[in-house]
Amino acid sequence: MIMVPDRIYFRSHNLVPVRLVDDTPTFSRIAAHFLQEHDNGVVVGTAGGGEGVLAQAQSLQPDIVLIDLALPGLSGLLKSESEKAKHAL
Repeated sequence: MIMVPDRIYFRSHNLVPVRLVDDTPTFSRIAAHFLQEHDNGVVVGTAGGGEGVLAQAQSLQPDIVLIDLALPGLSGLLKSESEKAKHAL
């Protein structure tokens, strides 16, 4: 199991935790590289489908989720609404 630094670590190092959700590994690699090279983004998790995105939601708590809206099985919009509901205050 990979340990992800907590939010205090990210804030103190001026980093933005980002989660990538896409069923195309090439896109995920390119997006991760872009975030690391051109911004303060750090990828804290990736998922290729519906189960992965929902399973990681509570443990990773990213500031940004970059999600493919055309994921097979469960629409990206439905997933984003589900995640938003889990993190609602």
